[in-house]
Amino acid sequence: MRSSIHWFANTRTRVTMFAAVAMAVAILDLTANADPAQDAAKKDDAKSEPPKKAVSPAPGGKLGVQVNEPRALPGYNLINPSGRKAYLFDNEGRVVHTWTSEHPSSAAVHLLENGNLFRPAEAVNRKPGFQGPAAAGRIQEFDWDGKLIWDFEYHSEKRLPHHDAIKLPNGNALLICWEWIDEKEAVAQGRRPDTVKDSHLQPDCLVEIKPTGQKTGDIVWEWRSWDHLIQDLDKTKANYGNVSDHPELFDVNYIHGEEDMVAKLMQTKDGIAKEPRLVGRGENEPAVHRVASCRDAIDLGQELRVDV
Repeated sequence: MRSSIHWFANTRTRVTMFAAVAMAVAILDLTANADPAQDAAKKDDAKSEPPKKAVSPAPGGKLGVQVNEPRALPGYNLINPSGRKAYLFDNEGRVVHTWTSEHPSSAAVHLLENGNLFRPAEAVNRKPGFQGPAAAGRIQEFDWDGKLIWDFEYHSEKRLPHHDAIKLPNGNALLICWEWIDEKEAVAQGRRPDTVKDSHLQPDCLVEIKPTGQKTGDIVWEWRSWDHLIQDLDKTKANYGNVSDHPELFDVNYIHGEEDMVAKLMQTKDGIAKEPRLVGRGENEPAVHRVASCRDAIDLGQELRVDV
């Protein structure tokens, strides 16, 4: 069996690309999931029925399929509407298959080539305090008939999966997780103390898990963004350096939203003069690198992962 943890240290891989991905997903905006809109109530005869509370119609005036043009790709669609059921439906909106779980999910679901459903789900006993939507902690796989064939919990005081997970070609699961970094540990790595006072950080990591039984699994590989830091404030720290010279590392003092303040200042003459120092980059280098979603991180994690 491979050792319990394999570190991401192979020179054949492009850590630079992946580093930008992992930090990007660590700073995604927090948004709440909302339930789908309900059907609008039918109009009743005002003379025979008491007035009813108005119900807002769904976007486009109706629920279900809004557009189905001939150029749409033929096939089926999979949806996980933030609950205990996942639905497979055709382009006409007809449900052709349903899977039901005891555990709700606000994350992505995947239909495997063998017809099984692979889904992250919520773990009821996970640690409270992690901030962000689509928290998980449980990985499930159902066969086509709805039989649960893998039901594995992975979470701890220091780690919680979120948003997405995929099944790799080797049969293992690849998860994206938040890590809990407390105030003391963050400051020790050069984080500005005022930005983490009485709080914590949640950098991302990737974890590969090999199923070993219906409810068991072994960690066979992981990669932590927290192992790849740089900062330019505290010269006494080992990770001190010029941030713009190391695009493969994460600036531990980067704060999502500060680039908006920089953009406003850049509209002034004084801001233009100070621009390289403000954004911590060279003359012709972009100030911010990021990708759109956790799915991008999962995809690149699979691509850049090292087999050992």
